[in-house]
Amino acid sequence: MSNKSLQTKKPSPTDLIEERSQLMLRSKLPLNEASISYPREKYPTWDGLIEFFYDNGSATTKLFFQLKGTEKDVNFYDAETLFLNYCYKAPEPHFLILTNIPRKKVYWEHIDKAYIESVLKIKDLAKFDQQTKRIYFSESNVIEQNSSTLINICKKHYEDNAKYFIPSTEVPAIIISTEEELESFEEVQKKFTTKIEGLEDKFMLYHSFVYALRPFYLDQRGESKRKKLLSYLGITDVEERFIIETLTDGNLIERVGDLISVGSKQDAISSLNHFIETGRIDLEEITNLFSNA
Repeated sequence: MSNKSLQTKKPSPTDLIEERSQLMLRSKLPLNEASISYPREKYPTWDGLIEFFYDNGSATTKLFFQLKGTEKDVNFYDAETLFLNYCYKAPEPHFLILTNIPRKKVYWEHIDKAYIESVLKIKDLAKFDQQTKRIYFSESNVIEQNSSTLINICKKHYEDNAKYFIPSTEVPAIIISTEEELESFEEVQKKFTTKIEGLEDKFMLYHSFVYALRPFYLDQRGESKRKKLLSYLGITDVEERFIIETLTDGNLIERVGDLISVGSKQDAISSLNHFIETGRIDLEEITNLFSNA
């Protein structure tokens, strides 16, 4: 049989539009001012992240976005109500970005509570019974080498939602006292050994559940899910922070804002299967526990 008759799968029209949209967006922001990344796992509420930089290269602020592309010469997109619900409460700035491929233009809208209420005229999303809402894009809201405009919008969003963020500004003082009677090093070491005993399994279980319960948020959006997980694993908030920092340092989990995800879903699935097969966790129990989380 001739090899010439063998066919291979080509990129779909949707794939091509997505790739063109990503390339077009990338071309509209200077490389030295903005970094654009797309998560390995697909999320229903955002497609990518833009991180802006100061002149010295340090990160300034993060912009989350849904990216939509069209080969039609239109200036609107019908956004899902579920996306609007998410943006209404999100502490991070979320943008809807539309690439008009025929015009080679990239439009944006910052979708937040004020936009939904004042521009879309939706006063109560809970009572809004449409599955989609049409969003129109203005010629004044175009991404074209204007990082500062987007940075300022993001900064204001973070300021308006400061209640969701608790930055640490305290500088710890190191005080060494020799006036009190001190425990021996061996006694102190024993306390630490006792505290971290058994944490290896909890590290692996936490890592697995971050994948199983995705999307996994560390702020109020994931509060119910997190509290159930910490109680199930028998770890405190302090121990959780230690686990997250350790896994992040080891490139086992990735963190974007208050969203964390695993670096390798294969590792997470393998660990979870092992703990189920060995009886360490009960599948029916955890399914019931997290069914409403």
